[in-house]
Amino acid sequence: MTTASAHLSFEQLIVHAQRSDGARAADAHLQECPQCRGELEQWRSLAQAVRRAEPDVEPPPEVLAGVLDTIDAPRPTARRGRRAMTLVAAAGVIAVAGYGLWPQGDSAVPPRATGTFDARQVASMGLVSTECKDLKVAAGRLRSMNGSDLVVITAEGKHVRVDASGPPRVTRQVAGSVSDLTDGVNVMVRGRGDRAGKAVTATSVLVSPVTIKPPEMPAGMEPDITSLMAARGTAMGTVSGVGPDGFTVTGGEGTRVRVDTSGETTVIEQERARVDQLEAGRYTVVVGTLRSDGTLKATTVQQNTLTDGAKPSLPEGFEPPVGFGSGGPKDLPGAPKPPSGLGGLGDRIPKDLFAGLGCDSDSIATTALNSAAL
Repeated sequence: MTTASAHLSFEQLIVHAQRSDGARAADAHLQECPQCRGELEQWRSLAQAVRRAEPDVEPPPEVLAGVLDTIDAPRPTARRGRRAMTLVAAAGVIAVAGYGLWPQGDSAVPPRATGTFDARQVASMGLVSTECKDLKVAAGRLRSMNGSDLVVITAEGKHVRVDASGPPRVTRQVAGSVSDLTDGVNVMVRGRGDRAGKAVTATSVLVSPVTIKPPEMPAGMEPDITSLMAARGTAMGTVSGVGPDGFTVTGGEGTRVRVDTSGETTVIEQERARVDQLEAGRYTVVVGTLRSDGTLKATTVQQNTLTDGAKPSLPEGFEPPVGFGSGGPKDLPGAPKPPSGLGGLGDRIPKDLFAGLGCDSDSIATTALNSAAL
């Protein structure tokens, strides 16, 4: 044990790592043997990674059963020996830890305990589900384009392959002007609101071809969310009564808010585009169906061309509403918790952000593109 030629067994390394009885017996050998020291550090690093990846929920029984079956399998021959046993043990550790990376919920499909994963299961790890069973969402930086083949990198670092042939409906956010505003369009206005929540002096107006899903209040509360938001400088809804000095926004519950504009008001529009007009490096949302080969077949693609990077953010000059930054609207009176879908998004899209949108892929994409920045 004290010579570098007689290496420590896997079991002895585990005993030493746990500092249980018998650990001191390995200390002398580790001081003399760089190979065993290196192997011990590798196992310690793996253990730390597993602890960081610990899932919030317990894996189903079949996952653990599959791991135990693997460990209980016939031991390798002496010729394969130490390395084969190490690989079997590592496979067991990674199989359990990997469960923490799998999406949870009724719609999630847990990995098979056999240790094999099909392309569809692997790809689903980078996607967000919607109320529509067949529609998934990929949101992040557009990494590359090769004709109709796209690759999107999500905030979690997952690479999602996208098939944009067909083609899908493609839009881009671009700079517009106040004169472009017309009755019937959907907008999200940011500016200075009055105390009564009846008017907003606009600094920025984001125009969308479809409705942007407004924030939901906690269950049991039925406040006038349109007035609450307007008092804090934000109005979301449909435009009417467009004039030289402004327009009216009607919220989802029918509340009307007067919006005053000026030559200083910034307008951001969402224009129709082609796949070849998309720009690599821009924040991009793809909504589509997941195919058996792991490719997301796009039905809608929307891109923010006014900011860089994969982190959701509003275009320059379009500030998030007061109280709707990280952590949610903590300063809204009578709101005990952040509204669903706006509770401190950071780089991620919350699971329930698309509640109520059904299978409308355009509204799902627009909500992801714009609400992710609040």
